[in-house]
This record gives sequence, structure tokens and C-alpha cells, in this order.
Amino acid sequence: MMKPIQFNASEVSLQLEQGYHVLAFYNDDEYLFLQRLEEIGHKEDDGVYIEYKDPVHAGFDVAASVSLSKKQFTLTLKSPLYKLPDVLSFDIALQLSDEDYGRYGTMLETFFSDRQVEVAVR
Repeated sequence: MMKPIQFNASEVSLQLEQGYHVLAFYNDDEYLFLQRLEEIGHKEDDGVYIEYKDPVHAGFDVAASVSLSKKQFTLTLKSPLYKLPDVLSFDIALQLSDEDYGRYGTMLETFFSDRQVEVAVR
């Protein structure tokens, strides 16, 4: 039975670390982050890396769709993350300011600009 992982993100951050953009949704117990090389299309660009709670729960280019509103981020996977075979989606509750919503939405569109991933920023 496929069930989504749901949690409340008390924090959301967008950082540039060692040439990678990292968009993270997290609280004291859980995190989900998406990472992409700053220079999309570079020979070292492996696509969008997704990790949940532990580096063992990760994968490259496994996103089918992403949706962002000021109150929720939803990620649907086309294949499960490693060692999480029953999880194909994440529903993360959050509270974003207008400014952060705009920044994170733009970054999601950039992350997936060259991928067959449905991006809904509403």
C-alpha cells in the first residue's frame, strides 16, 4: 500500500553550497531536500537529487511532479527513494511569506527546467 509521508516543516531554506542549490524543508525530526548543480547541463550535472531524513533514502531524477503553495509542498515520485519502497509522495505543510514563496517557486522551476517533471507553483 502506497502512502505519502506527511510532516510539518517548521523551516524552509534555500542555499547555494559548493556549487549546488539546496532547497530544504525540515523540522527537528525530519527533512526533505532537493539539490541541483548550479550550472544546469554541466557535465557533472546528474539532475535533481532528493533526500529524505537520511542519506540512504535518496535518488536522482526520481521526481514526477512538484507542487508549491504558501501552505504546502507536494512531491510525487516516479520511482521510490532507495530503501523506502512504499513511499511515492511527500506532503509537507508549511507557512511561506510572499517573498519566500516567490524565491522557492522560481528555484523549483529552474531545478526541473530541462526535465519531464510537472511543476505547479500556485
